Amino acid sequence: MVEFGKPNLLAVRVDNTVFDDVYPQAADFTFYGGIYRDVNIISVNKVHIDLMDYGSQGVYITPQSVRAEEAKLNICTRLKNEDTVERKVRLWVDILDRDGVAVTYASREVFIPPAETSQIDLPAVIQKPNLWNGRKNPYLYEARVHIESFNEVIDETFIPFGVRFFSVSAENGFFLNGEHLPLNGVSRHQDRKDKGWAISHADHEEDLRLIKEL
Repeated sequence: MVEFGKPNLLAVRVDNTVFDDVYPQAADFTFYGGIYRDVNIISVNKVHIDLMDYGSQGVYITPQSVRAEEAKLNICTRLKNEDTVERKVRLWVDILDRDGVAVTYASREVFIPPAETSQIDLPAVIQKPNLWNGRKNPYLYEARVHIESFNEVIDETFIPFGVRFFSVSAENGFFLNGEHLPLNGVSRHQDRKDKGWAISHADHEEDLRLIKEL
């Protein structure tokens, strides 16, 4: 039981027990047990953006067509109703540029059956998009997705995303936004001596600095 206004202790016990239905059992590097990444406690309304969608945020932003003049997007949001009655809500998505200025929006009223998860698609168009271009121009927009009930926001999530188009030619290679881009790759494992997978943010940043240096 949580006691509001007082310190509360949450204890989690973990071990390396093998479960036949948990993949993977073995591979070419070591698997560690325990909690080695950030953990969050999330409290939500009975109607909320799906939290159990295979580790995703429950929102998928898919480009339908992208060119210099406009980017047509589909925003798919999974809404979960854990109430015992049908709920009517408004799904609203604001698309903001890097400066926090709204460039477009989409909305729709939705009826969600009790104990069901509904998948809602919303189209959106960004005029004259700033095209993402790797390290040269890593420009990101932000989709602010929220659910309203009786003019009250009952759940929300923020999704950063880039807009770009690409093509691949067997003769000429990879093209990003119509420009040829040579591709170079590295193999990175998320472990350190004496730390295993429990590496820090500083360790991640050092790995990325070394990759950029290469």
